[in-house]
Amino acid sequence: MNQERTPTVLVADQDNDVLHALEYHLVQWGYQVACANHQGAALKTLEQQTVDLVLLDLCWSRGDGMEFFTEIVDREPNLPVIILTAQDSVPQVVRAVKLGAYDFLTKPPQFSRLEQVVAAALKNSPSSLPAAAQPAMDTSDTILGTSWPIQHVRELIAQVAATDAKILITGESGTGKELVARAIHQQSLRAERSFVPVNTAALPATLAESVLFGHEKGSFTGADEMQQGWCEVAHEGTLFLDEIGEMDVILQAKLLRFLQDHTFQRVGSSKVRTSDVRVIAATNGEPPNLIDEGRLRSDLYHRLNVVPIHLPPLRERREDIPILVDAFVKRYAARFRKPVQGLTTEAIRHLQAYAWPGNVRELENIIQRLVVLSKTNQIDVEQLPPETWAANLTDARLSPNGDRPHQPRAIDQMEKKAILDALRRTEGNAVSAARLLGMGQATMYRKIKRYQIPLKRIRCATEPIVS
Repeated sequence: MNQERTPTVLVADQDNDVLHALEYHLVQWGYQVACANHQGAALKTLEQQTVDLVLLDLCWSRGDGMEFFTEIVDREPNLPVIILTAQDSVPQVVRAVKLGAYDFLTKPPQFSRLEQVVAAALKNSPSSLPAAAQPAMDTSDTILGTSWPIQHVRELIAQVAATDAKILITGESGTGKELVARAIHQQSLRAERSFVPVNTAALPATLAESVLFGHEKGSFTGADEMQQGWCEVAHEGTLFLDEIGEMDVILQAKLLRFLQDHTFQRVGSSKVRTSDVRVIAATNGEPPNLIDEGRLRSDLYHRLNVVPIHLPPLRERREDIPILVDAFVKRYAARFRKPVQGLTTEAIRHLQAYAWPGNVRELENIIQRLVVLSKTNQIDVEQLPPETWAANLTDARLSPNGDRPHQPRAIDQMEKKAILDALRRTEGNAVSAARLLGMGQATMYRKIKRYQIPLKRIRCATEPIVS
């Protein structure tokens, strides 16, 4: 394949709004995009152009979506297809994955997730990737950091990857639990097989058992054909069960049996089947608390917790923040073709002092936003968003690296600027601004009075505010 050729993504969806939204983001990520709002146009594109990936909706008012998918697979058996689906299309999605779909996303898709899946689908042909998606710039499959907790996590991954031991990953939201699960799969003997992530919290209660174990034709209303479940689809691969504490307790009992002997029964069938899968589970809760609350069976917990891996929150490994920032800046500067080279030392210090309730995911989102909006090659502390100032306001005299503390006057200036920015963003609503900064309402009004901030002028936005 030509090293200089930019990969082309075909988006096939009858909803023009969806087409335009997907096209916009894909172009921003550095891909060529072809759009088709009917099946004939999509097939014509496949005939006339070299297409590297298809994003395909299964729901069409004219023509059967599954038949269309199988026609694409028959024509281009090596062409990766990502399925776009509504919440109520689970059986069709299971069938599509079994027939060779690379992955699926629920509509409307989360664009951060879509970006990762698209890059991963194209990863088998690195020469087709634009600079923004080259593996060297893609941190989505790398556990970054030099702190002791992260080094320990990497050591555990290396130790357990080659085994089939069950693993329970714990950690707050945004710490990278699925990232660790994928790293284990990629380093295992099952790496060439499927990695099937299942967000158990998103499973509809009425379909959860069918989604996991499959169903027979006629087993319930709407079951027009036999469908395999994720446990069967993941045969010889890895099944990742995220948010295990949100799974229905009755279904947990059936999962326990599957974990014990890898046997299961499809809904509507008495036949016992087997599936050779490795199971990795994760939760953002504390397992003992989930057990006490009756949300997690203790026997299931002990069955899963053969090798526990805990991911620390970002606030407990602040020394990794400069490494993460550098990686994210390089990634998004390349992706959005921006000249940003990094953050100033003061900006990095500021980020290290923030509490990061959303952890690495929040940091990545903020860096992406900063890169997109930046007009300079270095991002300074003044450009950081208001939410990052909240934790810094009370600890501003403390430097994370032990350097000379800020002077009180500088602290006041930073605090005033953060409050002004928050008030502007909320059109002068002090209550909303306080919530944005994580500050009490009484404290906010006291600060407004102290800094003589003209609320009426902000609300009217008729005069410039001097900070």
